[in-house]
Amino acid sequence: MSVRRATLSLINGLAEEASERVGVTNDNLVTARSIPFIIAGHELHHWSIIKERYLAY
Repeated sequence: MSVRRATLSLINGLAEEASERVGVTNDNLVTARSIPFIIAGHELHHWSIIKERYLAY
């Protein structure tokens, strides 16, 4: 829960002009605005792995 709160605080604290900044990750250009979507997708990816590996019957 604390990671979620910290992530939301980071996202909500970004100034509008900061959200337009561009960086490179894994040889791909990304904007700061796209990072929350990447974080959310990454969490879903991990839940998928947990379900597949540890909760499958």
